[in-house]
Amino acid sequence: MQKRYLLDTMKNLFITFKKENPNESCSYSYFTKQRPFYVKPSAVDGRDTCQCKMHTNTQYMLNAIYSNKIISESNMTQVIEKTVSATDNRLCMQVNCASYNIKEIIYDTQNKSRMLKWQEWVRPSEIIDNKSGKCKLKVTKNVKEITEGTVEELMENLEWQL
Repeated sequence: MQKRYLLDTMKNLFITFKKENPNESCSYSYFTKQRPFYVKPSAVDGRDTCQCKMHTNTQYMLNAIYSNKIISESNMTQVIEKTVSATDNRLCMQVNCASYNIKEIIYDTQNKSRMLKWQEWVRPSEIIDNKSGKCKLKVTKNVKEITEGTVEELMENLEWQL
């Protein structure tokens, strides 16, 4: 069989399965046991490669806020569902639908000036001399860096990204 990779976590897939099949009686443990052997879990966090810079950076911000108990959700899909009226409507997702009302993310912020650290993909450019010293090359790479900022800055960045 051709090897396949999951594009989401088993918990999220189980939640989606239950929404699409409300009449099926299936436990989470049974659902995970029925995964075919050729379908492998993705290990994006285990690799230091950039998949989608924008979405990965947003997830890193969300993870930092969640791990510091500032927000109650760690899943980007759940956060988005709480901020728009309909995730299946493209206009609502673009904040252009008639039934759109502003729903804000609920934060537990007691100290907005506290410093936090989170990972972030950046594209720095550097100039490299070749061995002969005659020409210089401008190289741009994707690099994962640790970013530091206040809770307030992180919340603003997250909301702008969403």
